[in-house]
Amino acid sequence: MKWPARSPDLNPIENLWTILSCTVYDNGKKQYFSVVELRAAVLAVWDAVDEAT
Repeated sequence: MKWPARSPDLNPIENLWTILSCTVYDNGKKQYFSVVELRAAVLAVWDAVDEAT
């Protein structure tokens, strides 16, 4: 897919943040009680995200 040269509506990083957030928080079902837990979850999901995504 070709991206327009400048378009705030088609920023590919936005998709990544949505995937990261939904997966880390299990679509709102998961809550973290420490920064250490949250950081570990974010890093695990970050490593699991496919580059093609």
